[in-house]
Amino acid sequence: MNSDLKTIAEALSDDRIKAILVHGNADMDALGSAYAIARCFTGCAIFAPDGLDRVSKMVAAKMETAVREGTGEGFDMRVVVDTSSPEQLVPSGTLTVDVVIDHHKATGRWDGVPLFHCDDTRTSCCEIVKELIDVAGIEMTRDAAIMLLGGMLTDSGHFQFAKPHLLSSFSDLMERFDIGMDEAMDLV
Repeated sequence: MNSDLKTIAEALSDDRIKAILVHGNADMDALGSAYAIARCFTGCAIFAPDGLDRVSKMVAAKMETAVREGTGEGFDMRVVVDTSSPEQLVPSGTLTVDVVIDHHKATGRWDGVPLFHCDDTRTSCCEIVKELIDVAGIEMTRDAAIMLLGGMLTDSGHFQFAKPHLLSSFSDLMERFDIGMDEAMDLV
């Protein structure tokens, strides 16, 4: 059952320290989603248990983003983005998670997670994270916006598979932060 984004925003806005986890060989949509959450909510660190893909590694270095190994042991809250099942984080699939935000078809593998939001009508998870930050009423940073653009760009196959909502979200971020298409393309 989908949790309301406002409820998730409230949970992320508290003082707990949060591990933001991404799937193995994480792509730009996963990294962009995690980065934006980490920049817009306090007490967050990004974890990639099985590393980043080639583009994400390059972008993380360019953005001087620390991405840790492991699954956030010792953190108060675990938040998973752009990951359709726990097996994409740990082979056993056994991991305590507090929040899941995803855009893939729900597998049922996250049943029991207290806060779960999946919208498989979205082309990218970055679209959902943009909406989450907007619902929270947080002033997004420009670097968070450009990372979200990078995730939207790559997950849509450079717009080949874009749906209207993605294009609206992309355009909104470009306009709000005065980001040119060349800058978004240069990121990825």
